[in-house]
Amino acid sequence: MYAGMLCVIGTAYKNIKEYDSCEKYQKAGLKLYQKINDKRGISLAYNGLGVLEKNRNNFIKSLEYYYKAIEPLDKEKDKGRYATIYMNIGIVYRNLKNPKRALDYYKSCDSVYQILKDTAGIIKNNVNTCTALKESGKFEEAKILGLHTQKIIELNGSKNSGAFNLYEIIAGIYFHEKNYPKAEHYYLKRFEFESEMGNQSVLASMYESLALLYKQWGKEFLADKYYKLAVQNLSKNRDIKTRIALLNLKIDFLKSGGNFKEALELHEEKYKLNDSLFSTDLTEKISKLENDISNQNQKKDLELLQKNQAIKDLEIKRQRFFNYGLVIVVLLIAVFVFFILKSLKVNKRINSELNTKNKKVEEQNSIIEEKNKDIIDSINYAQRLQQILLPAEEEFKQALPESFLYFEPKDIVSGDFYFIERTEAFAFVSVVDCTGHGVPGAIMSMVANNLLNKVVREKKMTKPAEILQELNRELYYSLKQNVSQKTASDGMDMAICVFYPAKMELHFGAANTSIYIVRNKKLIELKPDKMGLGKTAFESNFKFTQQLFKVEKNDMIYMGTDGYADQFGGERGKKMMKKNMQKLFIDIAEMPTEKQFIAVKDNFTGWKGNLGQVDDVTVLGFRI
Repeated sequence: MYAGMLCVIGTAYKNIKEYDSCEKYQKAGLKLYQKINDKRGISLAYNGLGVLEKNRNNFIKSLEYYYKAIEPLDKEKDKGRYATIYMNIGIVYRNLKNPKRALDYYKSCDSVYQILKDTAGIIKNNVNTCTALKESGKFEEAKILGLHTQKIIELNGSKNSGAFNLYEIIAGIYFHEKNYPKAEHYYLKRFEFESEMGNQSVLASMYESLALLYKQWGKEFLADKYYKLAVQNLSKNRDIKTRIALLNLKIDFLKSGGNFKEALELHEEKYKLNDSLFSTDLTEKISKLENDISNQNQKKDLELLQKNQAIKDLEIKRQRFFNYGLVIVVLLIAVFVFFILKSLKVNKRINSELNTKNKKVEEQNSIIEEKNKDIIDSINYAQRLQQILLPAEEEFKQALPESFLYFEPKDIVSGDFYFIERTEAFAFVSVVDCTGHGVPGAIMSMVANNLLNKVVREKKMTKPAEILQELNRELYYSLKQNVSQKTASDGMDMAICVFYPAKMELHFGAANTSIYIVRNKKLIELKPDKMGLGKTAFESNFKFTQQLFKVEKNDMIYMGTDGYADQFGGERGKKMMKKNMQKLFIDIAEMPTEKQFIAVKDNFTGWKGNLGQVDDVTVLGFRI
């Protein structure tokens, strides 16, 4: 009961944006729930912390808490809680500019709510789904679902803020379709509700939406009226995000009026604010994540070394006592029966000491085993987070139906990762090998994955050479290689393919990573630039080259990292080498891709045998 009250107080502080106080009460509630082993309470507290970190824009931390909130739940008894947490995870992915991934979680939510016949849950999830569809550019699907949800709301008489959020979404879709009367109708319905509720922050957003609507509609008087109200409201708050919103409004109005020069000047100011927002939000988050993981690992390594040293010391003492015992036994035998009774007493004392030492050694071993388990559990959880960032199997098969992926990290987590993006015009595929493997490589891969998302999905860049150039710049400044020598050797090798089906063209750019094409049992190698991404490439102003290759139907394309060819094994324990890997590609190219996967995997495990894996391995193949 008391734990629940603490979480409720934490939620209240969250609602008034006092996030430090919110965190304090949520964690206090969590501690009490854990003490009494209340699994539903533990889930509730972790979910509250996930919402808090989402509001702080700490999206990776938010996902960690949400997945911890799922763990204590019973899949059969707690379906409703599962659906709520899945919906929250979907909201985080929307904030990470990944609406496609968000839609996967919303779909899972809908299945649960339909089974539970939870109308309120269905409405709330549909509103979130409409927003994600709209952000994905699927306006017609969003409109159909939005209007269907409106009918559900009207039948059930729901009049909460979530229901009226839907009106603004539908209005935005009609605005996109230039159906201004319909857009006005839904904007005003939302406006009336928020006016009654006195929600000033939402009203400011509504003023902005109405101003832009009337401007596009040609109703200058109304546009000017709501523009002034929007500027007045937005000017009250001077935080960076509100200032950006205000600049966006002014830029839209200036462009609509043909004042492109003034709009450009404001664009420059907005760019500076966006840059400031990036440095305060995203860079600090990534830096903190890296430092936390590094400090935790160093601490655990130190504890492990200390425990190992203690075991060694105890073993030495044990051996020393054993040797003393042998000497005493020999001496006692030599001096006959006179010393037998005395020797029995000495042996009894020594055995008692040995037993005590043995018990201590066993206790130390138990502690070390527990610490090792904690370390492995932490790394396994990091693996789950890394898998979240990689494309799902469904996305991979949708983008490249005839394809396979062999992904085999050396350790639990990997320094390799792969990336895919499909549009109507092209399929974008990349394989990346970051410096190192294990936990350091995984941290580097998360930084690189985030930068590649930014360049491809946010900046909409499609030319491989330009992407490599921009990634090189982003990596240089993200790792602070301009001011620190600690990250001077960090970087990555990668290959990028952009396939245009209509033109049957493969645009290619790569840093130290070849791409292979097998056509009619002959292998063609597309060679990369002999330079990896990192400090050397950036400071030498290296220019990556772009290549274009005309592909033919049934060509088989192979991409991969160097871990496959560098593996030691075979009869002589030598490296596999590129020539053996290339021969394998020629031999399997005409097989179905499912069998190619099996052949690539079996060849690698057969070559490796009983030897240890030397590096992370990624091999990706797809048929034209």
